[in-house]
Amino acid sequence: MYIEDYSLYMRTTLLGYLALLSVGVASFYFFIGVFYYGRSSGDVEYATVILFSGVTLYLIRQGQYTAACLVQFVMVNGIVFYYAYYDVADDDYLYFLCCALGALVLFGHNDRKLSLWAVLFTLALFVISYTGIFGYRPRSDGFHPFFNFIFVFAACVLILQYTMRLHYHSEKITQAKNIQLQKVNSELDRFVYSASHDLRAPLSSLLGLIELARKTNDRQELEKYLELMNGRVHHLDDFIKEIIDYSRNERMEVVRQPVNLHLLVEETTSHLMQLDGASDIEIHNEVPVDMILPSDAMRLKIILNNLMNNAIKYHDQNKESRYIRILASPTGFSVTDNGMGIPVEHHDKVFNMFYRASDKSKGSGLGLYIVRESLGQLGGSVSLKSELGHGSTFTIQLPQ
Repeated sequence: MYIEDYSLYMRTTLLGYLALLSVGVASFYFFIGVFYYGRSSGDVEYATVILFSGVTLYLIRQGQYTAACLVQFVMVNGIVFYYAYYDVADDDYLYFLCCALGALVLFGHNDRKLSLWAVLFTLALFVISYTGIFGYRPRSDGFHPFFNFIFVFAACVLILQYTMRLHYHSEKITQAKNIQLQKVNSELDRFVYSASHDLRAPLSSLLGLIELARKTNDRQELEKYLELMNGRVHHLDDFIKEIIDYSRNERMEVVRQPVNLHLLVEETTSHLMQLDGASDIEIHNEVPVDMILPSDAMRLKIILNNLMNNAIKYHDQNKESRYIRILASPTGFSVTDNGMGIPVEHHDKVFNMFYRASDKSKGSGLGLYIVRESLGQLGGSVSLKSELGHGSTFTIQLPQ
């Protein structure tokens, strides 16, 4: 049986070893009684231990871990209680402490209520066996050892419970870091492959245009080549900016401060007016002038820049009236345009790294991925509503 969870695997292994140890101890005392004393006074008890331990091992093999724990726990407590109740001369009641601590470990942090009931059950059996209630005589050594045991019992349970909580939270932190590391490694592989291609493509294009420019003496043709070179350089510059945004979002701490969203939209708009076709688009900043968001200004600027940049790049030239509208909401804002729109089959994929919805895409496929990752750092989210030929709406949800 394969167990993916490491903590459960370790507890299952421990339970299996304890069951085997129980079988070994019972068999040892049985044969000692037979060969040394010529008889065995605990045949029934030993057979009970072996039988229940065998059931425990069977349940473990079937993947029934909780049931196996319960069987072994009840059996061990029953045997310890039997000897502690009827054999008042010995210190058999000390084994109750092992039963309680074992229950805490075996049931684990996820079954805290069950482990608590198990501890209380063990404690109740100790009280019954020590005080001799229900008709049997109490121990002759008084109640001073009784209270000492109760105090030691409580202290050991608290110490182990606290240690297990620390271990549980450390394990969760480690698991989260491992998941994040796997995600980073996967994205790094894709990033290196795609980024190298997107960086080399415009450079190769530039080299080709330079060679063509060297071979011509026609002024108009030379101007055409220079304009194409200029476009390639701008494309490369945009891609490098996206890489910088990606790096800053991944590595810089979130700095929450009051951000005037209206002014941030105005600032972003002024920086984007240099893009082709931006002057033909009406940009409506409908965010209230006094709207303040407690957030990270750098990441909000990255989010706005990428959303508005895409809206400008993919505007619909066939429409006479083109617009981008930025609206405020109680939990964030939205960016709406009446551009080309995105087909429904691409809605779940456009936020993936280097994903392009069509061969006509002008960008690198990093923009919307950076939007999603930036919002992830802020504890927010992004949703998309879009229809091909009718435009798109990106809704940003931010934590209050």
